[in-house]
Amino acid sequence: MPQIKIGETVNFTVGAYNSISRGPSQQAHGTWYYSIKGSFAGGDKLQGTAHLIWSMLECWPGSGGVMAITRTGAEDFSSSVVTAGDGQPPKLEEYNAAARSFNTVAPVATGETCPNEIDGTGPAIQIQAPPAGKTTAAAPAATVTPVTSGAYELQDLGDLAEQCMHRASGIMRKFGEAGWDVDTQTAISLGQSMFNQATRLGIRAEKPKVVEEELSERDAAIELALEDF
Repeated sequence: MPQIKIGETVNFTVGAYNSISRGPSQQAHGTWYYSIKGSFAGGDKLQGTAHLIWSMLECWPGSGGVMAITRTGAEDFSSSVVTAGDGQPPKLEEYNAAARSFNTVAPVATGETCPNEIDGTGPAIQIQAPPAGKTTAAAPAATVTPVTSGAYELQDLGDLAEQCMHRASGIMRKFGEAGWDVDTQTAISLGQSMFNQATRLGIRAEKPKVVEEELSERDAAIELALEDF
């Protein structure tokens, strides 16, 4: 049963992950079925065909934002921003059953990357910016260094995994402080997704810079005295 009936309007709040996930449709062979985590009267996940996604992408408010979605026909939707979120575009993901995690298909979901047919391409969509003065600056990206070649050593993987988990924990902590329901499994899943994407892009954790502390006057005096022995 469609989550949004023809002639109905729902207010949907974009979830903390700010992502769209896709999978092969079980009803219309050869097409994609999409879902977005968030909240609305029908539950915590909005699902539908690419036609719904195309409408939402035209005014995507970002994480925490609210949009009004009206279904006017079998494949016709219209969307508008009710409350702006963080202003960041969504990423497109696909569930990897073997790895039990989501793989990033595109860092920024667009009409072209969200087609209706599995072997097709979607329409070019002009994504509107959220209303001025209502967006929140994006958090600074984790400190990483891209590389073009070279295999990962075990230490490299460990350092990268640790940095991804620290980053994921920090993100979840912020949303927890904002009143979101977060748990350890969610943080682990986010960290795993970040790690998977980083290794596909050849990103390595940047080694921390060692800063030599200046000797205090007392320590300098002790070292000078020891040199006389």
